[in-house]
Amino acid sequence: MILIADSGSTKTDWRMIVDENKIYKFQTVGLNPFFIDSLEIAKNINETFASKLNNIKIDKIYFYGAGCASSYNRNIVKQGISKVFKNADIFVYTDLLCAARSLFGNEKGIVAILGTGSNTACFDGEKITENISSLGYILGDEGSGAYLGKIFISDFLNNELPCQLGKKFFKEYGLTKDNILEAIYFKPFPNRFLSSFTKFLFNNKNDKYVLNLLEYNFNQFFDKTIRQLADKMYDKQTIRCVGSIAFYFEDVLKFVALKRNIIIDKIIKNPIDNLVNYHLKRL
Repeated sequence: MILIADSGSTKTDWRMIVDENKIYKFQTVGLNPFFIDSLEIAKNINETFASKLNNIKIDKIYFYGAGCASSYNRNIVKQGISKVFKNADIFVYTDLLCAARSLFGNEKGIVAILGTGSNTACFDGEKITENISSLGYILGDEGSGAYLGKIFISDFLNNELPCQLGKKFFKEYGLTKDNILEAIYFKPFPNRFLSSFTKFLFNNKNDKYVLNLLEYNFNQFFDKTIRQLADKMYDKQTIRCVGSIAFYFEDVLKFVALKRNIIIDKIIKNPIDNLVNYHLKRL
């Protein structure tokens, strides 16, 4: 029996595969090793679903996660999982490989993650060959929900939102400057906090300010990440995207891409089901 996990900065989708007809679903919070240690990982997994498995033997675990690019961070995740599933073989990969396998299978192309955070890479059908680092939500993450939220909240605090939009936002959220600064600088998971405002942006997507913000966000994404791959690949390869921001703002993303003569032929919200199919073929 195997477990497969797709972990972003906000949530982790788990699938326990008995066979192709018996697949069980679980969900935990995001288990990004930049923000959580091995003890917290173990505690979260155990309290959320592992303690309810009645000692079912798990043979292999394939964990794909945000923040897992370095061997140090992968080891944090592996140690956390091994505290719960002591006898399982554990494999920890990046969220980019998860996205690539779910979007392309064994084909090659450029893969982009646009969710709470962002990431981009070239995939040769087997492995990631080149990765453009996103630098995280403080220094980068262009195209992501956190990046959108950072600009939006900055404009709100600086009284630079259109009057009616600002009033609508305050009425809906009731946040003060002190509330916001405390959440960003003193509470855990500030990237999730910033990304949470994309729901408001989606509900007001037809507002001129919001539309301009979305276009700016995706233009920054192409300039800072995809452009670095341009001379090598993107005029010849397929670009596919995964993540909530790409999915919910698909029309704006594709509009910005087309203005640059870039074709995005596939966007999915969550990679986990495609990832399950990828592994089922290899059982």
